[in-house]
Amino acid sequence: MQRWQGLAGVPGDWGSSVTTIGVSDGVPPRHHATAAVAVAAAVAIQRRLAEHRQKQGFAPQVRIGLHASDAQQVGTNYRGKGVHEASRIAGLATGGQIIASLSTVGESYRSSGVRSELLKGLSEPMEVVTIDWR
Repeated sequence: MQRWQGLAGVPGDWGSSVTTIGVSDGVPPRHHATAAVAVAAAVAIQRRLAEHRQKQGFAPQVRIGLHASDAQQVGTNYRGKGVHEASRIAGLATGGQIIASLSTVGESYRSSGVRSELLKGLSEPMEVVTIDWR
């Protein structure tokens, strides 16, 4: 996603794309970014895309999933259960949505109600929220 020219205004210190996870890019924090920084980055991305869509007539519909967990760095990629969970959370979203695990963002953001989702490949449901960015 960062390769798309429409995101030139999103600060680069919010993270970097290091691997493709399914159909989404994994964006690990550079300096153990807080949930607040992750939410701010996700909101900035969706707002920038909406603005570009309105002005230019097109911008990709992006699904964003937020989840903080341990991961193993292998070269420039990340691996582990947390990466899988983050990918599955992003997969719950439709274009233009930001979905986050409740364990990552808590209830301090304007969002939908908490819901429990059974994610593919995981045995236990995970509580998630949809972040209201509009």
